[in-house]
Amino acid sequence: MIIMFDFALTNVPEPRATLKEKWTTANIVTTDVTVDNLGVKGLKVGVGANFSPNTGAKKVLVRSGFKNDLMNLALDMDMDSAAWIVNSSLVSAYKGWLLGAQVNLDARARTLNKTNFALGYTNDDIILHTSVHNGTEFGGSVYQKVNKKLESGVQISWTNAVTKFGFGCVYKLDPETQLRAMINNSSLIGLGITHTLKPGATLKEKWTTANIVTTDVTVDNLGVKGLKVGVGANFSPNTGAKKVLVRSGFKNDLMNLALDMDMDSAAWIVNSSLVSAYKGWLLGAQVNLDARARTLNKTNFALGYTNDDIILHTSVHNGTEFGGSVYQKVNKKLESGVQISWTNAVTKFGFGCVYKLDPETQLRAMINNSSLIGLGITHTLKPGIKLHLSAHIDGKTLTQGGHKLGLGLDLEG
Repeated sequence: MIIMFDFALTNVPEPRATLKEKWTTANIVTTDVTVDNLGVKGLKVGVGANFSPNTGAKKVLVRSGFKNDLMNLALDMDMDSAAWIVNSSLVSAYKGWLLGAQVNLDARARTLNKTNFALGYTNDDIILHTSVHNGTEFGGSVYQKVNKKLESGVQISWTNAVTKFGFGCVYKLDPETQLRAMINNSSLIGLGITHTLKPGATLKEKWTTANIVTTDVTVDNLGVKGLKVGVGANFSPNTGAKKVLVRSGFKNDLMNLALDMDMDSAAWIVNSSLVSAYKGWLLGAQVNLDARARTLNKTNFALGYTNDDIILHTSVHNGTEFGGSVYQKVNKKLESGVQISWTNAVTKFGFGCVYKLDPETQLRAMINNSSLIGLGITHTLKPGIKLHLSAHIDGKTLTQGGHKLGLGLDLEG
């Protein structure tokens, strides 16, 4: 249960200022103030604060940003009793050139945690990229579309101790067949071929620089429209490890069914799911099991119904947690909802409703089985001006105080 009230002030056409306050059932008070277009179009400044009355913990977050067609600049500060973390970032683009930068530091401890910089250039035929990570790791890459059939790429990275280099290319033999090759400075070679067998069927083979051979076959609309079947296999010549993945799915206007099996030397994991809809009824199911060990890992089921006046939902999670909810639009003035969940040890229950006294006034109420009560009223003083009153009451400590009250004013122009 969350009780929220906010204050928004808007000048036509700009700037726009918003004040939001929340007091959650976890007893955390949050206040947030945001101003858009502060003096300059695209400049946004915000201040947020969290306070826990139970522990006395406080946290302040200051946010600022500037955005236009050329750049996106952000500067944030996250302050609590332990640290004052400042994070800044910049992304800029101009005529194909791209610049990115990020700096993270602890202003209180005067320590620099992170520095990242990147520069790139792109057009229809080439992509260039360079980067520096924390002043210790440098990297660069070049991708080039040599002609209509050949594409190539080079990537390099180095630190004080390690240098990595790789080259790869893709060559189109014909519209149905592509060849791929790659090599790195560790003498690992990857080879691959992709060939379209027929419309809807695809074969892909790869040999990666990690020395893993991958084969994948996928067929769409296999015998029946909407049926998709795929088989993939991975093999590592170095370790002898093998892995097979079988995928299948069927989709039409009434349902979406999936059945996958992931098999290796340790386990054969089967995962199945179903989502179905018919005339307002909704059904969902998920089952996960290890066929080799004959163990059931997960079972989830859900059933629901919806129309213009009512929404029903029930669920079962692993056969141990049951839940249900009902939302009803009783009439033009009254809406209500009930939610319940239970396990062998815990039962949770909540009820809430909204009642329209008149076109300008709404009453809200909610209660749960932990005796937490929420009350609220919203009244439209005149078009564009709304008054909010709210209360958060702990029914177990009615005579001990500690309850919360909220007041908000919403102004829109």
